[in-house]
Order: sequence, then structure tokens, then C-alpha cells
Amino acid sequence: MSPNNNQLTSIMKTKILLFSLFAGAFLCFSNTSYAQHSSDGINGQNMIDVGIGFGGGLASYSFVAGGTGSVTPEIVGRFDHGISANWTIGGMIAYQSYSYSDAFQDYNSNYVLNNYTEKWSFTAISVLVRGAYHFTVSNSKFDPYVGIGLGYNSFSSTYTNTDPNYGTAGYGFATPTYNLGGVAYAAFVGARYYFSDHIGAWGELGYAGWAGDLLNLGITFKL
Repeated sequence: MSPNNNQLTSIMKTKILLFSLFAGAFLCFSNTSYAQHSSDGINGQNMIDVGIGFGGGLASYSFVAGGTGSVTPEIVGRFDHGISANWTIGGMIAYQSYSYSDAFQDYNSNYVLNNYTEKWSFTAISVLVRGAYHFTVSNSKFDPYVGIGLGYNSFSSTYTNTDPNYGTAGYGFATPTYNLGGVAYAAFVGARYYFSDHIGAWGELGYAGWAGDLLNLGITFKL
């Protein structure tokens, strides 16, 4: 019922490699000789993004068949600040949770076999600093970009069950928990499209830590 550590490592490495290559290819082959709509570009602008993610994240981890699991969408918040006509620096935080429950049987203190339930609750949080290059295009409403990030991953879990004898002397069970952390990497491509001077939509494809899904969509606010 717990995630396989080898599987976690393999998934993370695959995502990092895939989207690092994708971002690199995007940088190398994108045409950056578009007409510039403003000499200042995005210099001095502040963008706040909120959204949700789909695909990957905690939903990509497998558990023993037979139980019931539910995963929340990834919730992501980001801030970018334009430091030149084409470059931004900022940060992001992503959160996702997963719960899994299953039924099992055990003998009570009177040696009668009873039915009980157990539950895992998993939480993943990724916090990253990001840098992005924004391509200059003729349409001032459209803002395509590519970037990378570096930060910290946190992964934790709690376990509970309804068996009153669980963990007591003579049963030999220890409460299984995970508290993991490590370096978070990100590689991404995306774009914003503004419906007005200050409000728009954004979409992003890439890897952004353990809590990050492969596709992220949301609303953007330009300050």
C-alpha cells in the first residue's frame, strides 16, 4: 500500500530528463526574430499566476490493488518579475495530496476476527525559484516562454487504522510513515495570453517537483 521508492526515483529522473531535453530543444529551434512590440518588453512587469495541474504528480504513484484512492488536483501559485526585456525571475509553490484506504481483518482481544480499515494520507509540496526567457512576438497579448527552476521537495505521509490493537505490545507493528525531502528541479515551456491589460490565462508543460503535474492551466494577473 505504500509507494515503491525505486518507482519514485525512476519517475523523477524520467521527468527531469524528458523536459530538460524538451526545453533545450525549444530554446535552440524557436525563431526569436519576431517584430518587437515594445522596446521595454516585460522589464519591470510583475505577474501572479494561480492554477491547477493535470497528469503526473502523486497520481502517477501506484498502490496495492483492492483499496480506494483519491488524489486532489495540483494547486500551484507563481510570481514572476521582469528583470529585462526578455527575462523574468520568480518563484512557485505547488501542493498536492493523495489518500488511500483499504479493508483488513484482525483478531481482537477476545480472539474474534473483526473487520477494520486503514488509511494512508500523502502530501507533496514543491517550492522553487524559477528563471524564464520570454520570446519577443508581434502580438502584445501573447507571451511564450521557456525556463528552468531549482528548489526543494517535501513528501510526507501519515497512517491510521481502526484496529485498537495496532501498534500495541505483542503485535510487532510500527506505524509506517514517510518524511522525505530533497532538491527539486524544473524544466518547462508555456505561454500567457492576456484578455485585457491585467488579466489573462496561462498554460505550461513541464516538470516542477514531486507535487508538480505535467500540464498546468490557470489565470494570470499582470500588476
